[in-house]
Amino acid sequence: MRVEGVRERVIPVPNVQKLVRRLQNEHFFQWDETDAVCLDFPEVHITASVRAHSKHVLEGCNKPGRVLTLAKEIDRISGTKRWVKMPR
Repeated sequence: MRVEGVRERVIPVPNVQKLVRRLQNEHFFQWDETDAVCLDFPEVHITASVRAHSKHVLEGCNKPGRVLTLAKEIDRISGTKRWVKMPR
């Protein structure tokens, strides 16, 4: 069952620090940005701002890679899984 609306959660500071370290370790702010869109394929967007750095990356066209891997880690650390149910 799909439920629409805004979900909010306070993420503990150590978890946020873990995410920031992951972004730094992955050199996220040096990744290429792309706006390529493919029809009928899921897309993953990640936007992050840390201090003076801001970056938006996109992955789609059925090519799982760095963006999708990082998105899964963000979901795991932030605890968003409780709001997302994957189809069986």
